[in-house]
Amino acid sequence: MKLACSFNPAFENNALKIHKNVNLMELGFLAYKKIFKEKSNSVHFNDNLSLSLHVSRSPITECISHQDAFIQEKLVPIKEDVRIKSIGFHLCGDRCENIGKLGFSSHYKMSKEKEKNAIRFIKKAQENTGKEIWIENANFYSSSPKEIYTNWKSFNRILALSEAKAIIDLSHLIIDCKNNEISPELLIGFITWEKVIELHLSGIHIGNDGTLHDGHGSAVPTMVWDILKQILDLNLLNKDIYINIEHSNTEWKHKQYIYDRDFLLLEEIIHNLKTNETKNLSPLKYAKNYLKKIIKSDIENFYEIVDQLHFNESELFNAWFHHIEKKGYRISLSEDEMDTIIASKSQYFIHSFSAFIEEIQYENRS
Repeated sequence: MKLACSFNPAFENNALKIHKNVNLMELGFLAYKKIFKEKSNSVHFNDNLSLSLHVSRSPITECISHQDAFIQEKLVPIKEDVRIKSIGFHLCGDRCENIGKLGFSSHYKMSKEKEKNAIRFIKKAQENTGKEIWIENANFYSSSPKEIYTNWKSFNRILALSEAKAIIDLSHLIIDCKNNEISPELLIGFITWEKVIELHLSGIHIGNDGTLHDGHGSAVPTMVWDILKQILDLNLLNKDIYINIEHSNTEWKHKQYIYDRDFLLLEEIIHNLKTNETKNLSPLKYAKNYLKKIIKSDIENFYEIVDQLHFNESELFNAWFHHIEKKGYRISLSEDEMDTIIASKSQYFIHSFSAFIEEIQYENRS
């Protein structure tokens, strides 16, 4: 697991210092143009720092002509820049719809047309730039739990059909769920974790009416840390994943201590992670114990048989299981469910046990 950060304008002139162990930095078009393309000397970064261009507002779900213009004008020029390892896009709606009209990342609402357009855009962007394409869940204000479910199913289909990788923004996920009064933990099972390349963590702002909003100027709250810990405890993440603390507002230049504290806390959580050990379950043991139970229940004179054969119960069952293994057939718990093929390889458990007892009795008589 590697640390990532979002570009902060306060990095210029060292008004805010980037955390020393960050491996990847996300940045938008303006920062890329100003600092890297124009080769500004005001920001000094580690030479080993990878860059990911991050685009909140794109024509990812819009018509072909909009997509092609954006790709040619905005993405093709970065094709030869080897510092850019990936391009991340919010999965958003039309830039002229809903809050997109006011300049924000517009709400994504699933439709077959939007899915088709998104898949096409991702493939064309990858084809024209040679960069990895990552897409991020970006909704905050879904209208219902059903819409959240529908949009996540759509997100997964787009991932599968485009071969993009996923950025899972935990703060976005929490905000969207809590604004609809459902538990964010429910969505852990919706996510295609093998596709996830990056997690985003950020602050959360509570409005006057109780609605939650994204908050890139505040510390990562407990609710975000808690769901991150759950995901880590479940051992769901790829080993090469980036975990990004998105402290991108300029006001962080006055809060270096809090900025560093969040990164240190993230490092501590990762360091203290105990990889889930494989559970030492014994299905064969449990199956044998159940067979013992039903044999004792279904054979009325079971304990009389045990006494007559001069076995104790454990010895008798162990001998029977050894007999089954030696004969090489499977045990059936129901005669009615067997077809002719499986029946030729099986023996009903009562018949098997009875035949075994008769064999022992015959040997004893001999």
